[in-house]
Amino acid sequence: MTGIVSREFPELTQDGLNYLTWASDVEIVLEGRCIKDALIAGTPTAPSKTIPADNAKALHFLRHHMCETLKNEYMAERSASALWTALNKRFYRLKYTIQPQAEADWIRLRFADFKTVGEYNSRLHRICTILQLCGTSTTDQQKIDKTLSTFHPDNIQSSRNFRQEGFTEYAALIDAL
Repeated sequence: MTGIVSREFPELTQDGLNYLTWASDVEIVLEGRCIKDALIAGTPTAPSKTIPADNAKALHFLRHHMCETLKNEYMAERSASALWTALNKRFYRLKYTIQPQAEADWIRLRFADFKTVGEYNSRLHRICTILQLCGTSTTDQQKIDKTLSTFHPDNIQSSRNFRQEGFTEYAALIDAL
C-alpha cells in the first residue's frame, strides 16, 4: 500500500474533454516543482537544458495524470516535452468545440433564471473560465453589463439603480446584490 500516490487533480480522459483544465493544472504543478522547463523541447540551435532527472519526474507526473488508455497509447514516449507536444496536438483542437458551446452558454445566461445570486455567480465564472482557457477573456464591465441586462422584467428599476451606482468591478456588484 505504500506505493499508492494520490492524484493532485483528475486524470486526462481518453476523449480529452478535460484537456484545457488538465493542461493548466499540469503547468501550475510542474512550475511549483521547478520542472516545467521539461515540457519545452529544445531546438538544434538551442538544445533543451532539462536534466534527465527532471525529464523523468515530469514524464512520470504526466503519465500519472493520464487515463490508462492514453498511457498505453503513448507508452513509447520517453521525453516529457515530446509527450506534452503530442497531447497538445491531439487535444488542443477541442477548444474549437468547447469555445462555441461556452459562447452559446454566455449568450443564454440570464440572472433572472437563477434562484440565488451565488448560483448565478458560480455559473458565470465557470463560463468565463472556459472562455479564458480557450483564449477569450471577459472583462468586469462585460460581466456587469451581462448581469444587469438580464434581470427579470419586474426588476428593471433595480437594474437601473445598480447601473446608476456606476460599478466598475463585478465583485462589487455581486456583493451589492
